[in-house]
Amino acid sequence: MTARIPVPTEDQEQAAFITWCDAVAARRWPSLAVAGVFGILAIPNGGARSAITGARMRRTGTRAGVPDLLLPAPRHGCPGLWIEMKRVKGGVVSDQQGKWIEHLQRHGYRAVVVRGCAEAIKAVEEYLR
Repeated sequence: MTARIPVPTEDQEQAAFITWCDAVAARRWPSLAVAGVFGILAIPNGGARSAITGARMRRTGTRAGVPDLLLPAPRHGCPGLWIEMKRVKGGVVSDQQGKWIEHLQRHGYRAVVVRGCAEAIKAVEEYLR
């Protein structure tokens, strides 16, 4: 009987991707570094929160379905790259996420769904080439 290797969570995949961005991407594309860190940022929409915190976040502009990450760097006529991170196995794009991705694409952004850290790295490298 072989041991099953657990599939990393979306948070683990995203953390690995951000580690790559800060370590590798910041050196490869120094013009995108902000204070020595690659200029990608997370949109903290996910995660469990209390009802009070959720209500406060909605009141101050948090929107369900917004992709997880934004690279605000114009390339190829796009004002930026939005990334919706999913785990390698499992993870489904919600209706709201799909609507946001379509909306962003209609308005000129590159918006992609990636499955895991490796696909996120590939998406950034392709976008910045």
